[in-house]
Amino acid sequence: GSEMCIRDSFNTPPIPDEDNAAIVYARIAPLMERFEHSDGRAVLYRCRDLDANNQAFVSTCGTLLASQESAFELLREAQAKPDLRWFVEFKPPLHEIDFSELNLSACRALSLLLHIRAQDEHRRGRDDLSVETVVQLLSLAEDIDRIPILLAHLVAGSILNRTVDLIQELIPNLNSLEIEQQVDRQPADRAAVESILNRLLDDAPARENIAQAFRYERATQLDSFYIVMGRSSARATNAANRSGGSTYGPYFVVGPVFKLDVESMLSH
Repeated sequence: GSEMCIRDSFNTPPIPDEDNAAIVYARIAPLMERFEHSDGRAVLYRCRDLDANNQAFVSTCGTLLASQESAFELLREAQAKPDLRWFVEFKPPLHEIDFSELNLSACRALSLLLHIRAQDEHRRGRDDLSVETVVQLLSLAEDIDRIPILLAHLVAGSILNRTVDLIQELIPNLNSLEIEQQVDRQPADRAAVESILNRLLDDAPARENIAQAFRYERATQLDSFYIVMGRSSARATNAANRSGGSTYGPYFVVGPVFKLDVESMLSH
């Protein structure tokens, strides 16, 4: 039945709390909410639009990043966890599921902070920490993309796209361990940089995640169809009982389409 299909397709098995990164991500969300309510988002966008070597960037971002160190520490803790299971249970009716606890807005604010932090670390000559921050951004996007809904995929995609822009900006100017060092710079590990590039070249996870997101959108449509047809059937049955007619008409028209659509969804 539809409920079995939905549960098996979108719900992952439970995992111990101590292994679950989502529990730590949930602790970051209120920090981001307080940050945004204190005009943090406006400051973020102001920093984003400034050149990293601009004095206004230096003075504004230093204070901004220092104030969010607790969020960065929690992110390190979350990404060190061995597994991830987001707090959402998929069950019919799918269109009534509340996704607000996923805190996607907080994740996006965190990604903007990380973007600025990577630029700031590079400006300070700490290329090793700049690369580490880029890795955190990629991991954040991948974690969000594991939520099998289209909205999460779009948020993850926006984070990934900005991270790619950041990588293109940083990598040509990074100091690595294998070239002559500039004074007072902490070089990036070449293997870490190559790992980032290889990670971007592997598009298999992204392709599977977008496919799963569209499966969920389709499942929502089919689930809604069940509901609508169920209600229509009840009204049609009452009318047919009064008139002596048949209630099979709607199913005769949409039944084959529905069957083929389910088979196509399951095969992919």
